[in-house]
Amino acid sequence: MLGSTTEKDPVVFDSRFMPPFLALLALVVFGTVIVGVIRHGGELMLLLANSDYLLFLFGFIGVLMLYVLLLNCVSCVKVYDEGLSAVTLLLDRHFRPWDQLYGARIRNFLGLRVLLIDAEELKRPLIVPLYIEGLDIFVALIIQKVGKEHELARLLARF
Repeated sequence: MLGSTTEKDPVVFDSRFMPPFLALLALVVFGTVIVGVIRHGGELMLLLANSDYLLFLFGFIGVLMLYVLLLNCVSCVKVYDEGLSAVTLLLDRHFRPWDQLYGARIRNFLGLRVLLIDAEELKRPLIVPLYIEGLDIFVALIIQKVGKEHELARLLARF
């Protein structure tokens, strides 16, 4: 039932992450090779032989991908009658009652759309990945919980 959540029995939304993650990884690797060929042409093999450049580039990409993978591992969103539980950018989980949520915006994070929700007493916004399973149910449930006039509900209604 759409509105029947309790403190001990939340509605949990997990991410559908691997297909977008693999597509993003393929795009980054393919894009790096294409840019290398366009910029360096026949000298690409010499560029690749310079391991410092390649090591830095793939190291940087690897760290970003690892962070996104970690974010996926902890990014399930839990909806309770009393509020919302999600993680922040530092991957720490927080629960906030509905009346403490005051702002929201949609952003792209490394090519993946996320909902950032501002809450009282938090320095960083809560992150809700918009690639969760049952996104339509999540949107309907959030609108029901916060009310149609809340900024979060208005944003999700347009989404």
